[in-house]
Amino acid sequence: MRSFWTRMSVAILPLLAIVSVQSQEIQKEQKKEGAAADLTPVTLSMKWTRGSPQYGSNFIRLSTPCQASAKVSCECSMEFKAINSQEFADYISSFGDNRVPAVYQVLYRPGVTAQGVRLESVGSWRAYRFQVNDRLLQIRFNFKSGKPGRKQGGNFHLPADCFPPIAN
Repeated sequence: MRSFWTRMSVAILPLLAIVSVQSQEIQKEQKKEGAAADLTPVTLSMKWTRGSPQYGSNFIRLSTPCQASAKVSCECSMEFKAINSQEFADYISSFGDNRVPAVYQVLYRPGVTAQGVRLESVGSWRAYRFQVNDRLLQIRFNFKSGKPGRKQGGNFHLPADCFPPIAN
């Protein structure tokens, strides 16, 4: 039987594809409008783990709590499966107990929330060094135990929940 997080990740993967398509559409729109100045660099300080029984010792997972609201208990993460590089895994491990800076170019639209994001770098590693799937953000929700039969739900906005809103 798959774990709760595995089921949640599988359920959210189609959303990642939608976000990727939205990000591509935003990039096309920017090229038409010449709106590169609308991108804001945002650094997420992410904790890291190394190794996985499924993906091996060079697997890296970065994660940080959602930034947009304290109302929703969620986590934004990246999983580096495709790169499978000992050099990258050793580089991330060199951070020790410190968090890893992941820099994103964020497109903020009216309503002050992030509408599109593009990975710029993970530490000193530029985004072009990673395959597209390794550049995607995931979002995971923590549901609280309740009475049997009690429904739980919530609204989430990817990528907006992963980035702090900007002031008007």
